[in-house]
Amino acid sequence: MSHRRSASVAQQSFLRRADPRTKLVLSLAASLAVMLPLGKLAVFVSCFGALVVAGGLTRPVYDHLRRIRVLVCVLFALDWLFIGLGFAVLITLRLGLLVTAFTLLCATTTPEEVRQVFERCGMPRRLAFTFATAYRSLDLVETEWHGILEAQRARGIMGPASADPPWSGWRRRLGDAVALVVPAVVLVAQRAWQVTEAAAARGFDAPVRRPSVGPRLASLDHLLLAGTAGLFIALYVVQ
Repeated sequence: MSHRRSASVAQQSFLRRADPRTKLVLSLAASLAVMLPLGKLAVFVSCFGALVVAGGLTRPVYDHLRRIRVLVCVLFALDWLFIGLGFAVLITLRLGLLVTAFTLLCATTTPEEVRQVFERCGMPRRLAFTFATAYRSLDLVETEWHGILEAQRARGIMGPASADPPWSGWRRRLGDAVALVVPAVVLVAQRAWQVTEAAAARGFDAPVRRPSVGPRLASLDHLLLAGTAGLFIALYVVQ
């Protein structure tokens, strides 16, 4: 489901038309912005949020933040209690920006485009292929994990949560973990071997293979890069 949702967002977002290299630079810039002090960081987060809303990426950003909501709440409470409210807000903004920075790239770029942008940036093609394959497999691994969980429950291997106290039910929990992890490792290894064979059959290691050449940056790319550079100059230079 997450894969289909990301694909629909990518088609609707104007960032889909931007070059992957531009979106990579924007994501890296958002990651570097966490070093800013609180006031300037709040300005950058506001601009980043406006770009996310304009690009129609609110849903994937919300999904990323929802997964860490417990951690964020705990850190915010501890920082506010032991240090202060300003520091708690600073850490919360930094963590949220780090988690969502690469949504600009991942939610609007296909795995093949990710491989191409890595190759264009000078990364060895084998490493670029590895990163792109891992990126492509995230949703697939999650789907297979849920499938293993449902299959084990259907066979009665994993039942409902036990009412035994934690110190006496550790054997059952360990057995449940093994029943999940072992099939997952086997499936992931099998899929990795299949991908390796498919790549070799398509001439991935052919000595005459040339890296792909992508189009030049368009007006949208220049606009986004200039805006990001101008924002960084204003935040770092202006006191």
